[in-house]
Amino acid sequence: MGCTPPFLIPQAKYFVARVPFTEGDADAARRSMACHKTQYSEEEIARITEAAKRVYAGVLPLVPAFGSDATADLLPSRKQKQ
Repeated sequence: MGCTPPFLIPQAKYFVARVPFTEGDADAARRSMACHKTQYSEEEIARITEAAKRVYAGVLPLVPAFGSDATADLLPSRKQKQ
């Protein structure tokens, strides 16, 4: 099992994308777990999604794959096209 890469968590300073999400987004995420019904019970899905809502507190912190300024939008280029 020496081929398994370590689980690394980036330093907080690299989480420059902080994307807010609504209660409706959290509900949609819970519904999307339906495809995992053979892996998780309804109770487990409820616990997972409730825990995620508490941990993230309405903001999903992300580390961009490429250098980026701080942002709250995953697709900023879409605003430029409108």
